[in-house]
This record gives sequence, C-alpha cells and structure tokens, in this order.
Amino acid sequence: MASEPPVLPDGDVGRRWAEEELAKADYQRPTARWLEEGWQRILDWFGQLEGPSAPSSPVALALIVAAGVVIILAAVVLVRPRLNARRKAQKEMYDAGTSESAAGYRQRAAAAAAAGNLRAAVVDQFRALVKAAEEDEVIDARAGRTADEAAAELGLAYPLFAARLRHVAALFDSVLYGLSGAAPDDYAAVSDLDEDLRKEVALRAEPEQLAAPGAQAPL
Repeated sequence: MASEPPVLPDGDVGRRWAEEELAKADYQRPTARWLEEGWQRILDWFGQLEGPSAPSSPVALALIVAAGVVIILAAVVLVRPRLNARRKAQKEMYDAGTSESAAGYRQRAAAAAAAGNLRAAVVDQFRALVKAAEEDEVIDARAGRTADEAAAELGLAYPLFAARLRHVAALFDSVLYGLSGAAPDDYAAVSDLDEDLRKEVALRAEPEQLAAPGAQAPL
C-alpha cells in the first residue's frame, strides 16, 4: 500500500505555528537575534501563501515547512542549555556568595518565624538542616546542591527519615521557587526534622566516644 503524503499546514495554520513559537519568551534573547530574523522570514513566507502568487507546488510547501522546522530545532539547541543552566541556578539551595553556618541559619529561621515570615523561616530552617549535615560530615559540602539532591543524599544516610526529608525538600522548593505560602505546620515540619536529625547524630556519636582511649563507661 502506498504511503500517504505528509499533511502540510495551510497558510493560517503555518503562520500561527510560527507566531506561537516566536512569542515564547525563552527565545527572545539578544544572542539569538539571527533566530528572530529567521522567524520573520518564515512568517513572511507563510504570509505569501494567501496571496495570488502563493506557491501551489507541494514541494514548495514542504520546503517552507522544513525551513520552519530547522529554525525551531536551531532555537532549541541553542537556548535549551542556557535554560537548563538558569533553572539549575534557580534551584540551588544557598544564595550565591553566602557562607552562613547551620547555627546562623537556625537563628535566621527563628527570627523570621517570630516576625511572622514563615516562608523565610521554612527556607532558612531547611538550609540549617542541610548545612548541619555538611558540618557533621554526614554529606560532603558541595556548591550547587539542590534541595532534592540534599534530601536524596541524607535519605541514604538516614533511611528512617527519608520520607520526611523528601517532604521538607518539596516544601523548600515550593516556598522559595514556587512562591507558595507557608503555614506554621510547614515550619514545624522542618524544624522538628532538624531537631530529630541532631539527636540522631548525637546517638551515633556516643559509641565512638565510649570507644575512644581513656573514655569511661557510664556507671
């Protein structure tokens, strides 16, 4: 059975496709000026489809569609790496250039909560939780770590807390990057988990302290 010819858009549909793609803000970059010019040419070609000199040959129409596809692919190849880099930067846990300690983040979280700024309290309390794990060498200190990555790494170290870690990481992202509101229960979830992990670290350290030379066993 002979294959059916490809479906080609008419002038209105083709122009609408091109206009919708061109309107995406991610492609409006000074470094991609030539892409905008290419889009405009595609728009001009689609505009000619309605005039008396419109190309009637299926081959001509196919070439126009193919040109549009090439422009779209070029835009995606050039823009996507920058978008991914920007999104990753937006997802990083710590503000650029900051070197706050876990205790410092806890103080900031407590002050924000007392002032009624629960969004900031949730964010800084989660940062305190992760920074404490870095300071205690539970996980390596690493720039660019996201909340999800921190939760996954801590979940391996503390399997019993893995579900709670994923929950507070999702809270962190939704509050900081999703611009969601925060409730007292959200702040309590993060601060309670932070306290529970501190207790867990202390419990794990006790056998090491008792095994140290000169250590005395409790009476």
